[in-house]
Amino acid sequence: MYHNISEKALTKWHVSAGTFERQMAYLQNYDVVYLENYNPNNPKQAVITFDDAYSDVVKYALPILEKWNYPFEIFVIGNHIGKSNYFDSGVEPESQCGDMEELELAASSLARLQWHSRSHPRLATMPLHIVNRELDVPDYLTELFPKPHFRWFAYPYGSHNEKTISAARLKFDGAVSVNLGNDIDIYQLNRITVVEDSKLFLSFHEKDMWFTKMERELMIKTEQAATLKTILKSRSWRYTAPLRTLGKFATNIKTHLNAGSSKL
Repeated sequence: MYHNISEKALTKWHVSAGTFERQMAYLQNYDVVYLENYNPNNPKQAVITFDDAYSDVVKYALPILEKWNYPFEIFVIGNHIGKSNYFDSGVEPESQCGDMEELELAASSLARLQWHSRSHPRLATMPLHIVNRELDVPDYLTELFPKPHFRWFAYPYGSHNEKTISAARLKFDGAVSVNLGNDIDIYQLNRITVVEDSKLFLSFHEKDMWFTKMERELMIKTEQAATLKTILKSRSWRYTAPLRTLGKFATNIKTHLNAGSSKL
């Protein structure tokens, strides 16, 4: 699951075009499919999805995806087509969501447009009538982009519960979350959030090097904790503790006296 693809990784939700290119090269090892064809039990399958339908996805990601001939899904926020991401105001820098021309360009290529609600609210906190309204895809969109478009739903913020799942079952062929779902129910499939330094795409050698580094750091911290534990248990530490406290007290008094004399 991606959000922005841009020249530089501005925030954790941005992946630079160069890194995205390398990540897509890594996916040669997988069978990249549409959600319609995805089997959670097949470890060799992968689905590429983009939330919020940013213009940058069409500008930077589409040419790379076409190069590799990868199908992908773009989840559109109805009220933000051709507008900014003001639903993320104060959290993310302002970014432009794709307009109709850009969505048509993507759909005429390898993209399938899917639904990400009308206004991007946390649906699990909303009453059912609001949930149903948010899940409704406007007629003009389904006429412009008929099936297989707009047959899958992405819960905004991954927020969902039994109420929203039941509503999604009535309107879509499946739905995806980010970290609150599972790999069993196609109406709450989990996705991996991909960032600039995601370790998922490392080569075997790079992964070995990374794990070795983590193991070394863990070993150092374990040794430091063991040393501290030994010191705290030692008699000398317990017996000299009052003296250390007295020494700190004396140092504080000296500091205050020096400060007072400097003002005279």
